[in-house]
Amino acid sequence: MNHTSRLVVTAGPTISREDVHRMLPEAEVRGPVAADQVLRWEWDAGDTLVVIDGVFLQSRAVRHKELLALLDRGVTVYGASSMGALRAAELEAFGMRGVGKVFRSYRDGVLVGDDEVALTHADAESAYRPTSWALVDLRDAAGAAAREGAIDQVTARTVVEAAKSLPFTARDDFTILDAARRRGCRAAALDSFRAYCAARGPGVKHRDAVAALAIAGATTLTSDMRAADRGPSGGLRYRGAPVQLATTTHLRRWTPTSPPFSAPDGERETLGSERVLARDDEVLTQLALDWPEYPAFQRSVAAECLLLQTQPQSGNAAVGEQRRALGDIADVSDHDRTHLEWEPLARALSTRLPDLGLPSSSSEAGDALTLLRDEERDQPWETAGPLLAVRLWLADPRVDWRTPLIERLQGCPAYHQALAALADARTDAAPPVNDPTALRDVCRSVLVRWGVQRASDVPAVLRDHGFTGIDAMVSTLRAHPRKATDASGTGEEGAGHTVPHVGHGTARADWDRHGSVLLPGVLDAERVKATATEAHEQIGTATPYERDEVSSHRDGSFASPAHCGLLPAGPRLQQLAFDEHLLTALREATGMSQLVPRGGSLVVYHHGDFQGLHTDPAEATVTVGIALTERLPSMWWAPSLRDASPDRLAEVVADKGFWPECAEFERLGHPHADGSVRAFAGNRIPHWRTPYSGEEPGLLAILSYTDP
Repeated sequence: MNHTSRLVVTAGPTISREDVHRMLPEAEVRGPVAADQVLRWEWDAGDTLVVIDGVFLQSRAVRHKELLALLDRGVTVYGASSMGALRAAELEAFGMRGVGKVFRSYRDGVLVGDDEVALTHADAESAYRPTSWALVDLRDAAGAAAREGAIDQVTARTVVEAAKSLPFTARDDFTILDAARRRGCRAAALDSFRAYCAARGPGVKHRDAVAALAIAGATTLTSDMRAADRGPSGGLRYRGAPVQLATTTHLRRWTPTSPPFSAPDGERETLGSERVLARDDEVLTQLALDWPEYPAFQRSVAAECLLLQTQPQSGNAAVGEQRRALGDIADVSDHDRTHLEWEPLARALSTRLPDLGLPSSSSEAGDALTLLRDEERDQPWETAGPLLAVRLWLADPRVDWRTPLIERLQGCPAYHQALAALADARTDAAPPVNDPTALRDVCRSVLVRWGVQRASDVPAVLRDHGFTGIDAMVSTLRAHPRKATDASGTGEEGAGHTVPHVGHGTARADWDRHGSVLLPGVLDAERVKATATEAHEQIGTATPYERDEVSSHRDGSFASPAHCGLLPAGPRLQQLAFDEHLLTALREATGMSQLVPRGGSLVVYHHGDFQGLHTDPAEATVTVGIALTERLPSMWWAPSLRDASPDRLAEVVADKGFWPECAEFERLGHPHADGSVRAFAGNRIPHWRTPYSGEEPGLLAILSYTDP
């Protein structure tokens, strides 16, 4: 590969960073790709992207249009194994290059379900370790085992059918083989298949990834040769014929504007070592928040664009040429300013409102008058009409309003300050604002800072700052990059939210030291009591859960014998799992800013029921327990065995039994009905519950959270 070209690989559970670098030392390896990422990575014609892994559950999947935009720029895009195979099968006609068996199976219609390549996996700190089977890998392993005589064809077919019947999130070793056993497979055959898989090499997804990297690495064309290979017209092609990529307003919003060459020294360095660019909408939001002149700037540019619609063949010209054209109809002599004076633009615009199909009087404006402040409505229409026109322009779905703003900003110091602020926020990023109360206070403080004095001011002020309505403002501020030090709000007005606060330092220390933390009063006690009532009404429908053997699973979790009842979460328990106050407290206490709920369940203990020593599934990063009956005995807990291997836990069980009670282990109680909860790292620290001695059933609510 030519040293001037760039090769980026998106890899995760399919192939490790180390394996990629062993094959391609010069490659930039990034994690599984998601939407809103690839267009942020700076590209030149002749660069190469190899898409292997991608996300779609915890984030939106990479969009087809984003990959088409790279192809249009002359970037070579390969796809294989997982998300890459899916997108390559869908975009092969446009020049995306698919590699491997999985890609061919999708392209030829042999495979049709996205779940064939889906799996769950650990986070980046754990090297994206797979915690479940991808169905294509299971098919490949079962077929090979049957061909080599490790199992018979019926067992191979039944294992695959059993896995296919499960959600992709439940396709771990234990669940798949248990489902196959229930379908009639013999235990000896399943044990043989498990042993075969343990001894077998990488699956088809990994083999396809290796093949894709080998092809990408063997490419020796220089950037100029690649450009020549695309033909004289360059750009995107469909089955070899040149086609034009439609530049939609969505694509413009997803595509960042690179800092110009006149940017201050070091500006590109502030974007980070991986050269992640800010999207235009993020830059404009940052300016709206921090730049006092933003409303005047946006108003001026909107007026320019509206006036240019009355001038034939001037809309696609450079900014300087556009402003020279405006000189025929408005007094705009200074062509170098970021934005022009409002008064001459407003005078020119007021006489052209009918030509633009805009209200030429207050009687024609109708409900649109709500976009004018009270004092603006009292002004002559020559003054109020242009104000209303530029605010209506912002909400026109046919208008790409961000591009002309960005084009006029690139020589402005405020633009570069916004870029630096966004880069700074990403180095010390606060989590999204998910708590409704906190988000309301953040929005209120911003509106006050923008000069809102009464409710009727809000529509006009929002339009002046680039938002079509309050919903657009809320959704933008929820996810807008912010420094962690600014996470509580933007001023005094936003500092007083009522999210229950857990002593951050103490709770975090407890979590780091013990893998467990008690969060007092974080839930409404009445809601917990209502959840307990709901659960008690379902006890008679509990499904018996019986496990008689010791086993370890593909995701590294461990299980020993258990006997209890299980109930799915009712509506009230599900609501508790997604409670914003609880989620905020958990994120604070654990330091996991991206923690998200997986759901909940109920465990029913009758007299004599127990759970032997076990660890939770790997994706259950945080488990929350709430006792729904009084005097539910404490569970036992072994922090000294944190991250112990399944083999080590099997030795403990063999030596001390399924529910050891000894001084080296601890008891861990669950709060009952007072709004407090116990959170613990059940996927890392083994725990168990000794035989239940109560006469009335015991109920434990379990909420599970994962850190994607």
